[in-house]
Amino acid sequence: MTTGRADIVVAGGGPAGYLAAAALAAAGLAVTLVDPRSDARWPNRYGAFADELQAVGFGDVAGATWRRTEVRLDEARTIAMDRAYAAIDGEALRRRLAAELAGHGGVTVDAACTGADHDERGVTVHTSAQGAWRARLLVDATGHRPRFVTRRGPDPSAFQCAWGVLGEFEGPAPDPDTMTFMDWSEPGDGAPAGVPTFLYAMPLGEGRAFFEETALASRPAASFAYLRGRLDVRLRQRGVRVVRELEIERCLIPMDAPAPDRRQRVVGIGGAASLVHPATGYMLTHTMKVAQRLAAALAEGIRADRSPARLASAGWDAVWPAGERRLHAFYALGRDLLMGLDAEGTRDFFEAFFSLPEAAARAYLSRELAPARTALAMTRLYARFDPALRQHLHREVLRRPAELIRGLVGLPGAS
Repeated sequence: MTTGRADIVVAGGGPAGYLAAAALAAAGLAVTLVDPRSDARWPNRYGAFADELQAVGFGDVAGATWRRTEVRLDEARTIAMDRAYAAIDGEALRRRLAAELAGHGGVTVDAACTGADHDERGVTVHTSAQGAWRARLLVDATGHRPRFVTRRGPDPSAFQCAWGVLGEFEGPAPDPDTMTFMDWSEPGDGAPAGVPTFLYAMPLGEGRAFFEETALASRPAASFAYLRGRLDVRLRQRGVRVVRELEIERCLIPMDAPAPDRRQRVVGIGGAASLVHPATGYMLTHTMKVAQRLAAALAEGIRADRSPARLASAGWDAVWPAGERRLHAFYALGRDLLMGLDAEGTRDFFEAFFSLPEAAARAYLSRELAPARTALAMTRLYARFDPALRQHLHREVLRRPAELIRGLVGLPGAS
């Protein structure tokens, strides 16, 4: 039984799903968002550099904002950046996107997508609400374990893992104008030993703060118990005591998810499309940009009455354009380089990285460097590496020479 019709059905009610649905509706398409938890708040905290958030048109959803960010390498080395950082207000972002979707005639269905039947004219999407929607195309925004998107390659094996606490604390008050982007210093005596981790910290005033211990990339995944143990020791070493836990956050982000099969009839976005930055774990501001590209491509295709297969192809070209597919190899190199380093090597790497020209470091973090400029940035990094780091980089480059060459010069097959 078909209960409704739309141009596009979006499956999944996280940030990627709402971003896609709102952008598609604003582009003039009839959109149905199928959200199985439409009344639940998003569980994770999101942050971004304030200038990036402004650049993608979402400066209004910035919550707490810090004028400066810092990277602490150890007791003797701290890198201060005159760059503002913002905690994204998840509820404000969701309200804005839901209002934009509804304001452009979009429909939200409180259900899960349970199946999809494709034919030459479109797709019938079945839902847990015992109804089905007929559409030209299905967009999968169901997360890192997508319900509909298929991928080419093995399951992820490298993960970014984090354990965080929002709480009221006693002890030395941090600088309210500075957000700790990374603190790679040793947590202190008694901390569990294992993969290097860093502290990500947001002072919120009035005796409140968010503290998170993160393993940037590890294979296998670092355990939450390990991360909590290191955070507890780190805070105790600094004389900080959490007197009341308000929220606990647990993050497990695949850093090496295989590329989606771009020949399929379903288009993905967000985690379902493997959009995680493989060297940083960041995805949200990039997904904001991708949603706009996807909406423009699908609106043009539907107005031209293109077949569902051609629509899907255009959608995948918008989500993963050729330049970004080529660039991905360089970011994957950065991820694997980091995973092979011990704690001291990790500190030396980031000292070299943040000594790059500011524009290059910013563009790398936001995945906006062209392949040739990325190669140049890595050459500059190489010049700052000590002999041990250089040897490690040599080994990683030799593992993937053809992939990096294709990415650099744009040869066929860099997809």
